[in-house]
Amino acid sequence: MTQKLFTKNFILLILGQLTSLFGNFILKLALSMYVLEVTGSAAIFAGILSVATIPTIILSPLGGVLADRADRRNVQQMNMSVIREPDAKTQSR
Repeated sequence: MTQKLFTKNFILLILGQLTSLFGNFILKLALSMYVLEVTGSAAIFAGILSVATIPTIILSPLGGVLADRADRRNVQQMNMSVIREPDAKTQSR
């Protein structure tokens, strides 16, 4: 195994993932801040942040197990179908 880990494609993948995670974090924060501004309730603000974080906490370990045990191609196809489904519903209106 003499290949370098940090190739151009790998670095682009990592930068893309970091950008996506940062954008998701900013979206959660912005939505929570909007709710705080509209309602003025810190409890609802905290609740929105908590509810937005729960799926990540619960599904991350399950995703890791699935990625380890399942065929990579099938996992990627399933992820793409989940990502594209809300987009397809939006465009059909």
